[in-house]
This record gives sequence, C-alpha cells and structure tokens, in this order.
Amino acid sequence: MREGLWEKFESMFRNFGWDVVIVKYGRLMQAAFAEPGGEALKRWIDACPNAMYAALCFQGGARSASICATRSAIRARLSQLIERRSDNELLALMSNLGGHDMVTMVEAFEAIDHDRPVCFIAYTIKGVGLPFQGHKDNHAGLMTVTQMESGARAEHPAGA
Repeated sequence: MREGLWEKFESMFRNFGWDVVIVKYGRLMQAAFAEPGGEALKRWIDACPNAMYAALCFQGGARSASICATRSAIRARLSQLIERRSDNELLALMSNLGGHDMVTMVEAFEAIDHDRPVCFIAYTIKGVGLPFQGHKDNHAGLMTVTQMESGARAEHPAGA
C-alpha cells in the first residue's frame, strides 16, 4: 500500500463510526521489542518507508542488519539484538508483521468486546515466505520448478 494510505482508511472508517484495529507487529517482533535495543528497533521499523522495508525483506537478513545498523546513534542499541540472531532468524524477525502472525490476528479478533463494525488494518509483506517476498515486481511472480521443489521439501521433509 502506498505510504500513509492506511491513515486515510483509518480516518474514513472511524468517521463512519467503525472501530479500527491496527495489527502491525507479530509475536517475534513484540518479544524483540522487550529486549535491550528493542525500542530502537521498533522506532527504526516505524520510521522505515514501506518500499525500503519490503526491499530489505526481499534482500534477506544480512542486508536488514547492515541497513538497521548504518547510523551510529542506533548501532550500539541494535547491535546486540541483531548480532544474537543468524541471518535467517533476523529475516524471520523482520518478516513477522502482525498480518502474518495468526496468533496475533486471532488475539486482535478476540479482543473485540462490542458489536459495532470493525476494520482491521494488518501489516503484511507481499509474498511472504516465497523467494521473491517483498520484491516490487512480484505481483505476477512465478517460482521456478527448482524453487517449488525446494519449498515442497521444506514443507514435507523426507520421512515426515
């Protein structure tokens, strides 16, 4: 979604009397925010433009780490949080937006205690979990046979 467009949706639904629930962070992110350096990570995520965030998720955990830690002011606060994770763990963390975390989504649904209409705005990454997740051109992305076979092996390991 274009930068800031969600705010227009939020405003429109609120103006019509709807409750609006924004589900931005998954459980991995929420746990990381509680760690030393977590507040700096949250501020960085919140300030990161959507296009850059999606591109980082496409480029992987190592690229996310290098971009997150480029500014010396946040490097010290984020370095331990980032360094204690492998590239794959960092990518999993940065890809754990609320719309992809079913427990977080269910909790948001179950927290509704009224019968007014509700609009849920859930943050996601286009194509999450696929080799081209977050890529700007992935609307019509097709996986290669090798990528599909690799994904099938990951989902159904031999003997499972």
